[in-house]
Amino acid sequence: MSDREDYCGACGEPLDEGETFCGACGEKASGEGSDGKVRSVQGRKGKPDSSKIILTGLVIILAALVMMLVFPKMLHSPGMTPHPSATVDSGVPSGPSLELQLVPLDDPVTRQKKDLTEDDIKASMVILMKRLASEGYKAQIIKSGEDVLSISFLEETEADAIRRLVLQRGVMEIKEERLDPVTKKMGWFTALDRSCLVEEGGAEVIPQGAPGGPGLSLVMNPGGTKRLEECTKNNKGKPLGLFIDGKLIAAPFVGDVITSGRFVIGGITDEAECRRIVSALNSGTLPVGVKMMKLKPVSGTKTEAPMGRIKAKLGPGESGSAVVSDLGEKGYKAVLHEGRQTAVKAYVVRGSFRKELAKPVREYLEANNYKVKEAPLREGWISLEAGGLFPAREDAEKTRKKIKEDLDIELKVEPQQGSAEEDEAFVEIEGVDEKGLEQIKDSFKGRITETEWLQKP
Repeated sequence: MSDREDYCGACGEPLDEGETFCGACGEKASGEGSDGKVRSVQGRKGKPDSSKIILTGLVIILAALVMMLVFPKMLHSPGMTPHPSATVDSGVPSGPSLELQLVPLDDPVTRQKKDLTEDDIKASMVILMKRLASEGYKAQIIKSGEDVLSISFLEETEADAIRRLVLQRGVMEIKEERLDPVTKKMGWFTALDRSCLVEEGGAEVIPQGAPGGPGLSLVMNPGGTKRLEECTKNNKGKPLGLFIDGKLIAAPFVGDVITSGRFVIGGITDEAECRRIVSALNSGTLPVGVKMMKLKPVSGTKTEAPMGRIKAKLGPGESGSAVVSDLGEKGYKAVLHEGRQTAVKAYVVRGSFRKELAKPVREYLEANNYKVKEAPLREGWISLEAGGLFPAREDAEKTRKKIKEDLDIELKVEPQQGSAEEDEAFVEIEGVDEKGLEQIKDSFKGRITETEWLQKP
């Protein structure tokens, strides 16, 4: 071997004496070599080294795996997360748009406001998207602020209908009426809730014209079926109240024990309200409260006039329409948004008796100057109401106690069937400024409990 060592001009590796091609990179060597200096090469390649190719391939594969693991995390890192969005349909918005503020709920234990999380926001967007799609609306939903969602509708539609739909949380409760052990007064207590319904299609609309329609049909899961059977067994001849978001929708009286797992509630006057309830229940319960911040009748335009909303207490026999009428006489353009049916016009003192006992009990009450009303219940049972109608529960309770003390007959105080009336009304007022809203509040003498802006002046 010569003392002189030549090197490849391409890769710098030493060349064996007399070597025509570099064994490392395959380049062809030229010249005779020169005192340990780098030799020149020509541009034609020889046979490549297979071990180098394999090593290079492994490096490329390893780099690809690293990118697959790291890149998704980079996309979801706090500094790189775009505003989430949900699209019911694509297109250019040409209908109304609104902004919703998501309000955290109170912690049931601490009674403190919980923090609004990204999971709450994303869940709310999915639920609202399902709700709108179920009603056939084409809309886009985006997160436009820290706690704000913007909904743009792609087609012209009725603003009031969509507002009612999106403002529902979808909290369902079926309540039974019984004595509160603390207050010693009758009250509503939850017996079943949304978790008792089947996941898919738990609520159905009974349309106008169908038996019992318009109304609702609630389908229970196995656990809910057992609870409904037990509840109806314990409340024969008594009302069960259906509450949606704390609002009493209906209070049908229980006839027979329900073992089928299907609770049918008929006689609801507004079929559109039934559809909104069904959409809210089937899409899921919002994990947060929702408050409307702004409404634009047509996307891209400003509301012509400011819009305010008031919450008014109603007197006995008064309806939300009366509030609207009063505002109209004062020159305001007002629309009734919603009334809450929680008050009761009248109470009765009643009891359920087997048919063979109902006649002597009735005769005994009438002999003691009590007016008695009789009504058939289920087979073999009769309902007896004593003393007529009472405007206040306290009056009915006095009569019940007197009957118990004087005649030793055990009766109960219950709301008169079908006697629910509005006791609160939400009224929207167009074209009112801040001063006007204060004047309205003063004119109702303490009956306005809340005011808010839907569109500020």
